[in-house]
Amino acid sequence: FSSITYAILASSSSLYLTTQLGKLKPKIDAINKREQAEFKHSLASDLYLAQSTNTAIAQYLLADRSSSLSSEQAVESELLNDSVHQGFSENVDSVQNSSELLNKSVQTVQNSSDNELSPLAIEHFEDVLDALEDGLSDSHIIKNVMGFKNYRYKEGKNVLNEIKRFIDLDG
Repeated sequence: FSSITYAILASSSSLYLTTQLGKLKPKIDAINKREQAEFKHSLASDLYLAQSTNTAIAQYLLADRSSSLSSEQAVESELLNDSVHQGFSENVDSVQNSSELLNKSVQTVQNSSDNELSPLAIEHFEDVLDALEDGLSDSHIIKNVMGFKNYRYKEGKNVLNEIKRFIDLDG
């Protein structure tokens, strides 16, 4: 009789604990998803800042190369010696080639930033993430959480979709 009682108590306690763990699983999943989204957000912010810095550096170098190229071309027109002119022409060609490479790298940096969040989406990312975890409707998030009402509703809808797309693509 005691072994039957023990078996019933063990199975009932096991059933109770399984039920309690089942209630905790969605909360644990939500916490894990939030941690992943926050990490992706901080990583995206860091990448956005790095890309902005790289773009600024590339534009500065491009402007610097362009100004040095124009000054070198002015000096070239004043030179009379053919041998000096030939060597200078090769230098101008190498500057033009490096200028083209720099232009391509600037375009690559700008194209890679298309996969990142816009500054407006970054600004509202945390609040939208909290609201999505709470199960609020899109309309409520756009109007009350993000503050896009009336004529700005469509803009808010676009930002919300961008954040959702970012979470789903990276999630």
